[in-house]
Amino acid sequence: MTLRETDPQPSPAPAETIVTRQPIQDTPERISNSSSGDVLVVTETLAPPGSVATSRTIIHQRRRSVALVTQGIWFVVGIFEVLLALRLVLLFSGANPEASFTQLIFGVTKPLVFVFLGIFPNIGSGGFAIEPASLVAMLIYFLLGMGSARLAWILYGEPKETT
Repeated sequence: MTLRETDPQPSPAPAETIVTRQPIQDTPERISNSSSGDVLVVTETLAPPGSVATSRTIIHQRRRSVALVTQGIWFVVGIFEVLLALRLVLLFSGANPEASFTQLIFGVTKPLVFVFLGIFPNIGSGGFAIEPASLVAMLIYFLLGMGSARLAWILYGEPKETT
């Protein structure tokens, strides 16, 4: 915030100075006062928030952007983990594969697990089974999420100080 005390036209010093604070940008104006001469009204211009970019605000904006990206990454990883955990619970409990909910979960998670099928054999007997491919997928997606979040901070986080 700065006080602007300059007048567009040179004139003698005013008899009285009035300072007002207004949130809009004004220019100094002269008010004619018949008894004591001119009165100079000086207005203080308040800059709207975020209009002046300093290095501190730029760093804050970068941190906020990276934080939003990492939150998005962890949100997606969290959804994958929950769906894969549901798949494991349904397989382990011997859920009816003909039920609509079971078909929905198996259908949605099949593309997530497909790459990892066949690494380890399924363990189980009867209707109960443990699918190691789902456990491996959960571990890999968690590690990918961790790496992606860290990479976002490294690439777009705080700038390195140069000396």
